[in-house]
Amino acid sequence: MPLPGSFVKKIAQKLIIGEAQKNTRTPNVINLSEVKKAGITAEISNQEQLEQVRNLIRLLKEQGVNVRALYFFNDKKIPQHFTPTGIEEGFSRKELGWSWLLPDLLTAGFIAETSDLLIDLSPESSLPLKWIAARSKASFKAGLFSRHYQPIYDFMISCQETCSFQETIDQMVYYLQMLNKKS
Repeated sequence: MPLPGSFVKKIAQKLIIGEAQKNTRTPNVINLSEVKKAGITAEISNQEQLEQVRNLIRLLKEQGVNVRALYFFNDKKIPQHFTPTGIEEGFSRKELGWSWLLPDLLTAGFIAETSDLLIDLSPESSLPLKWIAARSKASFKAGLFSRHYQPIYDFMISCQETCSFQETIDQMVYYLQMLNKKS
């Protein structure tokens, strides 16, 4: 399934923003050091990116954070080098419908889980992960800057297109450690 056309993309974006606006939650700004439970979403293109997110998971677990990650593999099937665990789950384009939005059955647990923090590392073009972020019940949602998806997030970082995936993760962690910091 190729990337959605502009018409489908616009419909999906409207649905995503509608979900974000329906999501009744009270945002709670929290420093990374105070997080007890976190969710991470990321679009994974290669083994290196998967390892980089796993390093982030290890970092958070070392701080006592209970972490769950959900990955989108923008391919026809999930790569062989990925094995789902209780902590890490993934899906591919095969699971997506015409709108590029996921059926509730695949993500209901991740979305319904109340966590202190959602870190969305997906690019603006990752419609399935924006859908998940919009519906998430996380108390604080952090993502990459996107004019279209501002209603989803409580905190956004602007990382230029020249930023590598690792630099994006590093910037996200840096700023989440600075937020609401108690001296």
